[in-house]
Amino acid sequence: MILMSLTSIDSSETSRAYTTLSSLACAVLLILQGCLAPVDGPIVSANPPANNQPPAILPSQINPAAGVVSLNANCAEHIFQLGVIEEQDLQDRLFIRWFIDYDEVRSPFVMQENLLGSEQTDSAREAPNFVLEPDSPLQFPRGYQTAPNGYHILEALVSDRNYEPGEPPNRKVPDEARVDRAWWLLRFSDDIPCADNGGQP
Repeated sequence: MILMSLTSIDSSETSRAYTTLSSLACAVLLILQGCLAPVDGPIVSANPPANNQPPAILPSQINPAAGVVSLNANCAEHIFQLGVIEEQDLQDRLFIRWFIDYDEVRSPFVMQENLLGSEQTDSAREAPNFVLEPDSPLQFPRGYQTAPNGYHILEALVSDRNYEPGEPPNRKVPDEARVDRAWWLLRFSDDIPCADNGGQP
């Protein structure tokens, strides 16, 4: 009888120990499953790519204002200004190109090109002026009187990456480039006075 009692006690202790170990094992498995469960949120890279901020031509700085501009063809020159260009990426250089009546085949030529350096401590960059000359054979090879649809188109493109070979010619930029544009429709007449400095009326 004594032997049977001891055997019963050992079995009871073993059962309790087994139950405890089983519970601990289940808890560990639940914790591991929780750690290995899929994450529904986005995966954030340890080294995310830099966000390239675009250059911004400020409408308040453009002179004359973008749009239709009437000019006196008898004036020696007319001054066009982009003024201050905003560029938040201080290390970016800005590449400015001016075009008149741009056409990929017949007239892909750059009229003026400017580079604004990256050694800046301020986001504001001052762009050089463009001097338009009605009698210039370079700017108007067929004469200012010959205008597509009655207007000449003057454009200024500002890119934060250098232009590269390809299509469209003289305007192609790398995929990561950001570009801003200003434009004017030029109408020439003789009934507008010239400015005192020979610039814009």
